[in-house]
Amino acid sequence: MYSKNITSSEPTLILVLIDQSGSMGSHWGNSGISKCELAANAVNHTLYDLTLNACMKDGELIDRVHVGVFGYGQGGVSWRLPGAEASGWQTASSWCTGFASTARVPVSHDGHRAIEQEIPIWLEPVAANGTPMAPAFQKAHQVVKAHAVAYPNSHPPIVINITDGWPTDTGVPITN
Repeated sequence: MYSKNITSSEPTLILVLIDQSGSMGSHWGNSGISKCELAANAVNHTLYDLTLNACMKDGELIDRVHVGVFGYGQGGVSWRLPGAEASGWQTASSWCTGFASTARVPVSHDGHRAIEQEIPIWLEPVAANGTPMAPAFQKAHQVVKAHAVAYPNSHPPIVINITDGWPTDTGVPITN
């Protein structure tokens, strides 16, 4: 079984790729909530949980988790966290405090109503144009490789791709 601690001297990288194509503007089932809103809420919740559970110790911010968030859709692939870094990731001291605002967002449902919580908002919902997934994966490869070179003994990077469907840049016909 593999085991590797995440430490300040050997921080891990969590890289999120998020589909921000036009189809992400449609509703998830009969929820009345768009897929881009649900995806943004999931990323914001994850970043908030990481801040509280992985980057705080005795009320102090510690640099154990580096984060990168890239959206792909309108305009290709772009950095989605405030205060972009040339490396493609931000250290905890930068991303944990770099949120743009706070908002009440749904965190669960009790069967009758949505239960909301106020959390920091790093990522806003976006939905426009096609799904250039190949360049997003190329960007992820560059960022992961650079982090692995900078922190060769760290926990392996984690890459999360949030999408609702097919890439539009592969040249392969889409069939359902």
